[in-house]
Amino acid sequence: MPSYPLVARETCGEGRYVIFGEAREVGPDILITLFGGERHHVGAVAVSLAGPSHADPGRISGTPSVITLPGHKEDSLAVETALNVTRASGRTVVVIAGIHVEAATERDIRQLLDNARCVGSKLAERLRTVPGRTE
Repeated sequence: MPSYPLVARETCGEGRYVIFGEAREVGPDILITLFGGERHHVGAVAVSLAGPSHADPGRISGTPSVITLPGHKEDSLAVETALNVTRASGRTVVVIAGIHVEAATERDIRQLLDNARCVGSKLAERLRTVPGRTE
């Protein structure tokens, strides 16, 4: 059974707002797990296929697809993270996201999203230098 090397691990936030992110190489592609809050789970899965930007063919862009499990709301976060890492790395990216805080308020949700975006940005920056990048 092959192992998929961990190429980056990042966290942002504290306590019930902490978000964990890991990136692994799966052949030429990248698999990211993005979990946090009080209960980790699979809420959404997004894929971003790397390709030339329509607006600027000299730049890498991504074409996203997403599956959201019923009752979950991680879809936009998973897509955003997948697209950002694709643009940074020039590679196909899959993101599995699951974040849950019981009875979350609007403030809780904003904090979780800010921390998740922080993790996604850190992973994208770390993956700019991963070998195999096509940009």
